[in-house]
Amino acid sequence: MTAALVSLVLLAACQATPVRVDDTASAPAVPAEVTTPAPATADTPTSPPPPSATDGTSAVPSPPTGAVAPSPGLPGWPLAYAERLRQMPPAQVIAEIADLGEPGSSARLQMQLALALMHAPPPQDTVRTLGLLQRVISHPGDEAVALKPLARLLATRLATQRKLEESNERLNLQWRDAQRRIELLNDQLDAMRAIERSLSPRPAATPSR
Repeated sequence: MTAALVSLVLLAACQATPVRVDDTASAPAVPAEVTTPAPATADTPTSPPPPSATDGTSAVPSPPTGAVAPSPGLPGWPLAYAERLRQMPPAQVIAEIADLGEPGSSARLQMQLALALMHAPPPQDTVRTLGLLQRVISHPGDEAVALKPLARLLATRLATQRKLEESNERLNLQWRDAQRRIELLNDQLDAMRAIERSLSPRPAATPSR
């Protein structure tokens, strides 16, 4: 009877005593500390993002500031026409100029006549040729856009040639003036010699025996 009571008391004590569970076993695992990179500052150089290729095209660098857009290509007919004029005899070039006549407001005809005048036999009409080239340079039409670079080049060349011609004309005038002065001085010298001969005493005649 006593043993049975002791057993019951022990069993009741066991049920009343709470069982301690290890806190470390039931606690959730703490994840490892993750270090995040520091934000980029002004002192930290950053590489530029790569060009986007989502549209299937490669990135094209923009032209530098102040870049001049390319001008339209020069048509080939002025060079071919100039070569044909070079092979013509002078009489045929003069006939070509007469056939062209007055070009009017056509930039093509103005350039064509200017080239013909440049290949004409001397004396060439440089002033008229320069006027035609200036008309091409100041032409507002689209047909003159491709001809303007050539017109400027030829106009610069003719302007230099015109200055040389004017200088040559001044030298020729000075030379002719010097020639006239030399001839005048020679005439005056001949006149002075004639006067000198007329004033010189004549030798006395010897008496006859």
